[in-house]
Amino acid sequence: MSGGNSADSNRLVQFYCCYLLASTVPRYKTHGYVGSTPNPIKRLRQHNGDLTQGAKKTTALQFEWVWQHPERSRHFGKHRLASLSCAASSRSTAKPLPGPPKKVRRVVPPVLVQDKVRIVSEMVRRLPWARWPLSVYIIEPGLVQQWTELERGCQRYQGITMKSGTLEELTPMFTGRKNGCGE
Repeated sequence: MSGGNSADSNRLVQFYCCYLLASTVPRYKTHGYVGSTPNPIKRLRQHNGDLTQGAKKTTALQFEWVWQHPERSRHFGKHRLASLSCAASSRSTAKPLPGPPKKVRRVVPPVLVQDKVRIVSEMVRRLPWARWPLSVYIIEPGLVQQWTELERGCQRYQGITMKSGTLEELTPMFTGRKNGCGE
């Protein structure tokens, strides 16, 4: 790496989030998009085409990548995507039927919002993220219920908290800071 101040590149940003957006296109309304930012309001404006700018490499971007590609991540190994949730896997008693081997198909990353919620629910219970002081902030009321159901019967780490509310209630966490997050 060259041309940058190492102190600036190693500083800790006090607020950085990974987020999940649902598509507003009716045909894809159940599809989700994963991203990360220190300023969700500004990033939403970028998604809507009001602003342009790029992202920097951060630990949150690595978290985002695993959230987008759990099937390729070393953190999930050979786990099947269908059994990522501890709540779902504890209820499953299905066993594969004997027979000829099926054609091997490429694993397609999940795109549905409910699958993305299930994946991040599992991610925050795995190392290294289980040790991080993470907060899951859910804006969509229907997803609060899904999150609560996923938490049942799972080990909960002390560093992880779940909150729900509006984007406006989240705003004070990332505005007015001297780390370049505010506008």
